Order: sequence, then C-alpha cells, then structure tokens
Amino acid sequence: MVALAAAWWKDNGLSAPGAVQEELDRILSLLAVQPELGAKA
Repeated sequence: MVALAAAWWKDNGLSAPGAVQEELDRILSLLAVQPELGAKA
C-alpha cells in the first residue's frame, strides 16, 4: 500500500515527488531509536 502511494505521489506530486518516501524513511528512522513513540492503542 505504501509503495503504491509513493509511486502515485512520485508521478503526481510535482512540487515534491519524493515526499512520501522521505517521510516514510524519516518516521522509520525515528521509530528505530524510539520504538515507544506515539499513542498507545
């Protein structure tokens, strides 16, 4: 699902074609060092 969104955004998000991948990379890096980040379900 994420790959599909990233591919669509790359083709259609003209002002920031890599935004989805950049945000995903950023949050995964953050979760790697702070795995308890975020609200508890």
